[in-house]
Amino acid sequence: MTEEVPELLPGLLALHGGKGGCGCTLVAAELAVRSARSVATALVDLDGPGGDVGALLGEWPESGGVAECLARVDQLDPDLVRGLASPLGPGLHLLPQPLELAAAVVPDVREVGSLLGTAARAWQRLVVDCGARVDTAGVTTLLRARRVLTVVTPQVGALRGAGRQLDLLVEQGLELERVQLVVNQHGEGGLDPQECAEYLGVSLAGVLPLDRAARDRYEEKGTLTGQGGVAGPLARALDKLAGRLELSSPPPRWWRRAPAATGAGTNG
Repeated sequence: MTEEVPELLPGLLALHGGKGGCGCTLVAAELAVRSARSVATALVDLDGPGGDVGALLGEWPESGGVAECLARVDQLDPDLVRGLASPLGPGLHLLPQPLELAAAVVPDVREVGSLLGTAARAWQRLVVDCGARVDTAGVTTLLRARRVLTVVTPQVGALRGAGRQLDLLVEQGLELERVQLVVNQHGEGGLDPQECAEYLGVSLAGVLPLDRAARDRYEEKGTLTGQGGVAGPLARALDKLAGRLELSSPPPRWWRRAPAATGAGTNG
């Protein structure tokens, strides 16, 4: 991928994980639910063909979603992209990957840029799950995002994975000032969250505590903490994170150009 990075999208929040299993998809969904309380929001799954936001939310539409948007990229306008999204609740829509992996589309830079730019005109905020893959869709999205969240568990493997990704993204023109860290303590033990942030050279946005009751509710009922008034330490931490990210307010209406890219990300 050797193209100039386009303008930043002020309403774009992009999340990526240090490695698979860090909770990036869950954090993206939880933040999208909270964002939709105040502004029209789309949750977009750009985690390659294997993205599982649909599985997380139990939402597998027979048509539409990311694959159809990309297949019709030259026809996209805000009305069309809204029509290809699945409503999840008041103010919230989903653009998932397809259930069948064979139906997935591997996009190029232009196609990803067109999808993001059009979706940004259809909704006030986009919350995009890029997963732990370093591919064209993920790199393009992360470079266009006004805010980037790196989600890790407090273990060495996740930190090293996140560090490799950030090194590549910085080479492509990402400014670390746009990146913040979320440490997901879904297991026992691990490194100190502030030490994790210092290792990566980014600021710490939030720490998500181990909450077995919330985990059990999700596993048994598929219920996010942002749905149905679910309380507990994880819900409070996510509410605090959403407030710190100013998701309760509309994104500012300004644009600026990011530095030019010099190379490409590949699957890692």
